[in-house]
Amino acid sequence: MSREHIFDGFDDVAALSEEIEAALDFVAQQPQQLSSYAPRALTCVALAAVSTRRINWDVLNAACFEILRKGLRHVSAASLTRLCWVLACAEHRDEVLLATIGEELAERPSDFTADELVKCVYAYSELNVFHEAMLAAATVELMWRIDQLCARSLAHFAVALARLEYYKQPVFDWLANCLCQRPERTLDDVSSTVWAFAKASVPHARLCEVAAQDASSADAETLSEEQHARLMWAFGKPNLESSAVGLPRPLFHLGLANAQLVCNDLTPKDA
Repeated sequence: MSREHIFDGFDDVAALSEEIEAALDFVAQQPQQLSSYAPRALTCVALAAVSTRRINWDVLNAACFEILRKGLRHVSAASLTRLCWVLACAEHRDEVLLATIGEELAERPSDFTADELVKCVYAYSELNVFHEAMLAAATVELMWRIDQLCARSLAHFAVALARLEYYKQPVFDWLANCLCQRPERTLDDVSSTVWAFAKASVPHARLCEVAAQDASSADAETLSEEQHARLMWAFGKPNLESSAVGLPRPLFHLGLANAQLVCNDLTPKDA
């Protein structure tokens, strides 16, 4: 008996139930069952496989195999986004699957919401996988719809582009200008974006001013060690063309060397 109905609609890792875990065990024993699953259900199976305490690699690999076998032409943008996040969460650099997803996104970027595009690009940056056609298509589409992005998504997109070394000056300028105008921006958003600009060697005076102002008005409870380290590291880079004047004194007496160690967490390691 197929367990497809159990997986279909599973979209929250926190909602993993005993029923789904039992269905995963069943699929692990009979992976041929997946051949009859619809693409959406297969991506939900993959998500369930990485949601367990230990990743169920047998099920994940079987689901990815079936997704590739069936093709991605008729897979929804939401399902492709879910699949990108599954691969990122599992740190699974399935190069063939990632290349196919990238080609699909490059051909129909308008099918994706603005947030879905950011999530896909961010997932590729987590895996340190560069797909030029996908990045070009996603960037152009997001420039048209940049007003639809919240502060957190703007920051994630900036970090992703910097990680992948996809440096396009107009895009970075638009990201900074939009972020500076977002009232809901947090210090995490601002410090991450400043880090991205420093890494990309893209100066932006207004962004630096806003970052310094936001950090200076924060207290020990709202400015974390990690956020301060990002700012200290970024403002110490000559390519940002901004000094650390205006930044609060280090809360934890971080030197730039320690700041670099903290900032290394933003850069994915080669697999």
